[in-house]
Amino acid sequence: LLAAIVLLLPFIANLGILVSLLFLVFLASYRFGRGERALALVATTWIAIVGPVLVLSTPWWSPKPDGKDADLIAAAQQLPTSPAVRSQVQRWMQHEANPSAAHYLEGLARKVERDPEAAVKYYDQSSRSGEVPPWVVETNVGNALLMAGDPDKAMVHYRRAIEIEPSAFEPHYDLALAQARRGDYILADGEFERASRIDLNRMRALTRTGDRFEPSSAVDALWTAPDLWAWTLRHPGPDVPPRLLGWMIPLRSPLWTAPIVIFAVFAGLSAGRWMRRLIRVHECYQCGGPVCRRCLVRLDRRAYCRRCAESLGGMSSGEATRLLLRRLLEEKPAWSAQLLRGLAPFVPGIGPASFGSPGTAFVSGSIAGAALALLAYPIWGESILGGPWADPLSTWIRLLGILVLVLAVVASAVGVRHARRRAATLQAFLSRDVDRLAA
Repeated sequence: LLAAIVLLLPFIANLGILVSLLFLVFLASYRFGRGERALALVATTWIAIVGPVLVLSTPWWSPKPDGKDADLIAAAQQLPTSPAVRSQVQRWMQHEANPSAAHYLEGLARKVERDPEAAVKYYDQSSRSGEVPPWVVETNVGNALLMAGDPDKAMVHYRRAIEIEPSAFEPHYDLALAQARRGDYILADGEFERASRIDLNRMRALTRTGDRFEPSSAVDALWTAPDLWAWTLRHPGPDVPPRLLGWMIPLRSPLWTAPIVIFAVFAGLSAGRWMRRLIRVHECYQCGGPVCRRCLVRLDRRAYCRRCAESLGGMSSGEATRLLLRRLLEEKPAWSAQLLRGLAPFVPGIGPASFGSPGTAFVSGSIAGAALALLAYPIWGESILGGPWADPLSTWIRLLGILVLVLAVVASAVGVRHARRRAATLQAFLSRDVDRLAA
């Protein structure tokens, strides 16, 4: 239980995947030799230096402001509850100093979700900066209040929108609906007439049902394309780092990134040394590898792993007899062992390592990791073309990931086959020696 708490400490602190993995790497480094520890230390030092540099150099490789957000906002007004739009709006809220457009789009989404109180709150936040056209905000606030069942307050906002923009169609039409809902049909007819003078075709499209005219629900006012382009060109987007970097290093301040990473390194080293005392790990006298108590074999008061002990041939006749009997009894492995033996060639990294081929395990595991990264490109990758449409390069990258994954499986199968041949040859020599000693 104590070891589990130590392992979960970095995740409980929510320091991000990078810091947590560094902590666990140095925690596990005490199970390996000096070379692996030195490699982990070099990698950590590189990350501790490059991480803040990447955060500081964000403006150099961020997309240039060219008005692409105008198309995104225009599409978001039509589908404000789209998951892609909502994620982009949340990013704007986090990184922009004055996210008026994000609040405006969030208000539209809350109204579609039939949450008028939250919609009014976001509309008010978007109107404080004055960036969103005031008549658009006033009209949409009136629509949210009308949905909440308060037509009197809604009409106040509609009249304000008409005062600001008399030639706008939406406030006239929505005001007529609110007046009709109150029973003021004469006033509603007058507003419908004014709305039809502004845009007769839209009026017919909104009110025609078969051969009759019936008023539909209130219409939200939207930003026009020219206004959106003018706004986005005046307000370039913030320098936002890629999602992968922000996910690995959640610390926004480069000043605190390096100290916390270095602290994770020393905390991992200290925790690893402390846990090494709790979990006694012996070192093989022959190969120098770590040996747990279950696999420990002592010969002449020295600790050996099972493979080195069998290859030494220095065991007594009693030990050789017991080893021979154990092999005869375990000659038919269980179904789980047979299943794992059959799946080993198809598991890159783990399969070759389980058969004693660390080099092939490293190569196939690295290739498989690259393949999984390519397959997950839509999650962490940055889109080349801005907008609500899918990235055209995403399909080709995922296809490349499938091909690389097949290559990793082939490399793993070749490594497992080679390791099995080598193990079978070695096993034949060991069995011959054991049979001779047992006899």
